[in-house]
Amino acid sequence: MKLFRRALTALTGKAGMNPLETLEPRAMMSVTAGIDAISVLPNGIWTVIHYRSDAPINTGTIGDNDIHLVSDAQSAPIAQAAFDSPGQLISAPVVNADGSVSAQYFISARGQAWDWADTGTYRLNMGANEVLSTNESTNAAASLSSYWLWFTTPRVDYQSGTLTGSSWNFSVVYSDDNALNLSTIGNEDIEVYGPGGWQNQIARAEMTHSDEPMGNAVRVFYSARVSQVATSWLNRGHYDIVMRANQVSDAAGNAIPAIGLAAYWYWNDRPAAELVSATMSNAGWNFSVRYSDDHGISLSSVHSGNIEGATMIGSPVANQDGSVVANYVIPAPVGGFSHVDGSLALTFNANQVSDTDGNTVLGGYLVPQQEFTWSNPTGTIAASNRYNQQIWDVNVRFTNPGGMNLSSLISGRAVEVRGPANGSGMFGGYRALLQVLGSQATTDGYVVFYRLNSTNPSFTPGRYYLRVRPHEVFDNAGHMMMSQELLAFNL
Repeated sequence: MKLFRRALTALTGKAGMNPLETLEPRAMMSVTAGIDAISVLPNGIWTVIHYRSDAPINTGTIGDNDIHLVSDAQSAPIAQAAFDSPGQLISAPVVNADGSVSAQYFISARGQAWDWADTGTYRLNMGANEVLSTNESTNAAASLSSYWLWFTTPRVDYQSGTLTGSSWNFSVVYSDDNALNLSTIGNEDIEVYGPGGWQNQIARAEMTHSDEPMGNAVRVFYSARVSQVATSWLNRGHYDIVMRANQVSDAAGNAIPAIGLAAYWYWNDRPAAELVSATMSNAGWNFSVRYSDDHGISLSSVHSGNIEGATMIGSPVANQDGSVVANYVIPAPVGGFSHVDGSLALTFNANQVSDTDGNTVLGGYLVPQQEFTWSNPTGTIAASNRYNQQIWDVNVRFTNPGGMNLSSLISGRAVEVRGPANGSGMFGGYRALLQVLGSQATTDGYVVFYRLNSTNPSFTPGRYYLRVRPHEVFDNAGHMMMSQELLAFNL
């Protein structure tokens, strides 16, 4: 007994203590991680990681960034920097019957989607001290597995983009390890999501031209009209340029998935000029223009010199929302308007209309009108009903002696509502396309049923305008319906 106490004293420096109180507790086994399942998806990796320890796992320490998919930099076939993509926890961890824990993660692909140039070796790693047990034992850094991943999906590389006038103009390069199916490249491959979020504006891009293919690659140029006005304060906001899924493919049928190509924040202080309505008669071409700005329009700057060849009729009218509407006329030529005369655009003179800060409307086309014709389609309100604070339905009757093109009426791009901002950060005010509920044929056209849903608990009080968007509605002969305001109302 004395020998034991002397030995204990030598070990601890304290005599008479209980050995269980002085000896260090044995080290607990650290948390370990293993892969239960893994799947390669078009836009990333899905995996289930299994955590084990001889003490309960602290599930609160399981989250994003526990695991990483990494790959070294490469110089061929396309130079790419080193890759390191963190795992995102996609559901709550599950505690199993034996006390171990399973967690599901998603890891984004290089460039948001795998393509043929991403083929190579990838390692699934876990950083040290990411997951703890309840006795604060933790995991060591580990390489959980290594994979050779092979891809043959075509690739898209975004080149550059500029907001010019009312359109985003940009180019991309498509490439493949074998051969592209060039016939799949064309209009509507790419969408531009405009200010205020996707619910307010989606414009599908048109292919303007393409270069000659070089090997298995080709550069393609697109333009997406995102506004019916020239560059102005109504263009402010965040833009996303997005590749649509399954539009462009290679010769084997492998298609590019949906990918976010670019994001921009655009700012402009110039006032806006919008065509409200336009009609032709034997005497002349009458049209109305609304000028708007977040700081107000200078009334004295609105006059007959604003638009080339036009004379202002009466005095400009100031609205409650600070916008100003002016009526103009361009006299008809001798003998009246012809088809050729009607194809001319409305040309806005630069530095004429200004806001109260002195910023002026840009010169150029007011709205590039492609065609005017005596058989121009028309639209009228057939019914209007506001159900509650969030839902408002309107029925629009489109008529033309030769009949209407139904697909243009139900495209989802024909009619829009504009008004005061319905939330912070909605620069340019509220702007929303209407949902198409259905249509009914008439003797000379259609009645189309539209619905407007507020994205907020209720609409912001103020003045709203329902109008047909130019370049979107056509009759059966292909004649375009000019911009037309259908209804102005207060909410």
